[in-house]
Amino acid sequence: MTMTKEALVELLAAGESLAGTDLSFRDLTGIDLTGIDLRGANLRGANLRGANLSRAVFAEADLTGADLTRAILSHANMAGVDLTGANLRAANLTCADLRRADLSNADLRGANLRGASAHHADLRFADLSNADLNRADLRSTDLSNADLRSTNLNHAYLKGTCVENCKGLIPVSTQGHTLYCYAYKGVMQFTSGYYLSLTLAEAREYCHPDMMECWAEQTPEYGAQMLRAVEFLAAEAAALGWIEEPL
Repeated sequence: MTMTKEALVELLAAGESLAGTDLSFRDLTGIDLTGIDLRGANLRGANLRGANLSRAVFAEADLTGADLTRAILSHANMAGVDLTGANLRAANLTCADLRRADLSNADLRGANLRGASAHHADLRFADLSNADLNRADLRSTDLSNADLRSTNLNHAYLKGTCVENCKGLIPVSTQGHTLYCYAYKGVMQFTSGYYLSLTLAEAREYCHPDMMECWAEQTPEYGAQMLRAVEFLAAEAAALGWIEEPL
């Protein structure tokens, strides 16, 4: 069924479920839907700017083209949800479940995705510039052609992630591993896609052959090859105007 914002508020007051409700293209600006069951709801093109959707359940919901600018979606269950072309600019998605979600062409500029689980999600052509992906789980996520300029990828989990033609992220494979260089606030950062990001000076120290005796089952030759990979990434990053250390 289709309903007005006022009728929706009445339903919420009565403790009714919103599962399967047609809310497409409705103006729901600033509404509080904390913890509400929205499974299978049609929210295509809905205006949810500044809405509180924390801990809401969106399984099988359609949020295609929805405006979620500055919405609060922390701990929301959005697994498998269609968010194609949605506007999530500056949205709070901390610890949200985005597994297998379709976020292709979504606007996530400045969004907070710290601790979000997005493995196997589709983020092709998404704009994640200036977003915070600290400790986000991006395993097997498709980030091809995404914009990651000035994105925080510290501790982000990138195993099996497709980063083809990404803006703001340079990968190189060596020794069976992939190293990445990205620019956070214009400064080069290096990560293996598992652990803490390092500055160029820290990466050089970490990968120096003389350090390999500190790491189990690694050899000076392994360290030398890793160091060459770091230097390759640094040269590529410098060509893009990324700096080595904060000014």
